[in-house]
Amino acid sequence: MAAVRTFRYPGGRVWTVSLTPNPTQPNQRVLRFSAGARVIDVADWPRDWAAQPDQALIDILRHAAPRGILAAGEGRRRQAGDSHA
Repeated sequence: MAAVRTFRYPGGRVWTVSLTPNPTQPNQRVLRFSAGARVIDVADWPRDWAAQPDQALIDILRHAAPRGILAAGEGRRRQAGDSHA
């Protein structure tokens, strides 16, 4: 049975994390974090990741992705009449 975890990032976004085949090296696996359209693969992770507290998963994610990637798209909201998609 494959382990799947979810946790809430401090900004409020809910992330799901699980092991998945590495998209570039099929004989290996990555720890995949996903939230909406965002996907971040981590090649080096603690083997007991599924038993780690949420804060440890948050730390792995923070280390794997620059702050701009985690916060992308969360700033400006569209206003009525805004012509930009």
